Amino acid sequence: EALARWRNPVLGLVPPDKFIRAAERAGLIQNLTGILFRKGLAALGRWTPDTSISFNLSARDLADRAFIFSLVAQVYRFGIAPCRIEFEITETAVMTDIETSRELLADLASAGFRIALDDFGSGYSSFEYLDELPLDKVKLDKSFARKISRNATLREIVSGIIDLCRKLGLRCVVEGVETEEELTILRQLNAEIIQGYLFGKPMTAEDATARIHEQEFRRLRA
Repeated sequence: EALARWRNPVLGLVPPDKFIRAAERAGLIQNLTGILFRKGLAALGRWTPDTSISFNLSARDLADRAFIFSLVAQVYRFGIAPCRIEFEITETAVMTDIETSRELLADLASAGFRIALDDFGSGYSSFEYLDELPLDKVKLDKSFARKISRNATLREIVSGIIDLCRKLGLRCVVEGVETEEELTILRQLNAEIIQGYLFGKPMTAEDATARIHEQEFRRLRA
């Protein structure tokens, strides 16, 4: 997953929720998206063919069809198969104009790109999106993982969403897992994909490249 990080020489490490929101308010989010997307594609080009990358799109990105397809054009210029790119969208990003978002995402899906619904369960969640949008994956908001060890009701909710995704043919990711206890519970609930700091913290493209090559070396030796 491509993550934005900014280390300012004066301000130090600026949290992404702050500078991304500032970029949206200033109308600069597409400039930021374009820069980050190119960096993501450059890194993906150095990785093994079975590696993919997920990239977050903002509400402003989704509202601009021409901009989205400028990103698609970059993918082809880099010579990368669309199936290696997963676009992540949030419920907040699509709820402003669900019909326009659905049409745009359907075009991306038909071109071979994968679509993931991020932060599911946060804000004004609606299961309607699972039916209306051409999704490949649902990512449960990290708040579920943080409370799952002490909340039996929440465990049942997570279990139900995991089963529902399986029945609908959607991959389900539980985000924000940080402890072995959370991991054990999620394994008991048959979670398909588990993501979080327990497995790895944000790293540079160079460090990610080294890890991917190490994993590939281990796989070949096994």
